[in-house]
Amino acid sequence: MSSTNDTIVREYGKIESAQVELFRKAVGAMSTAFPPTYATIYRHPEFTWLDKLNLKLENVLHTDQSYEFFEPLIIGDSPRVVTQTKSHRVRRGTHFLTLESTVTCNGVKKIAIVSSFIIKEETP
Repeated sequence: MSSTNDTIVREYGKIESAQVELFRKAVGAMSTAFPPTYATIYRHPEFTWLDKLNLKLENVLHTDQSYEFFEPLIIGDSPRVVTQTKSHRVRRGTHFLTLESTVTCNGVKKIAIVSSFIIKEETP
């Protein structure tokens, strides 16, 4: 497994009402409010980060994820996501990895997303 100290930064375009409406329909949201689960689309840098480690997905177990909302996303926001290692430890050849993605818009922290993984090293 290569370095877990990398930081991934991804800039997203403006959030448009049509995107949010499609998401609402896809998840079956009844409310016209901004669905909190919309934040899931900003987890993409985590997968970019995992790809950089050259792992086989069969060796990766996604164990937990949490969202902390500081400010609501709004139509017209242009999110910027910074994903980095929150913690990484190795025990008996198994990696316990936690990534944190911070979503900001115009410098304002909107969401913190924390995802945890267990990664088994490949045996020769």
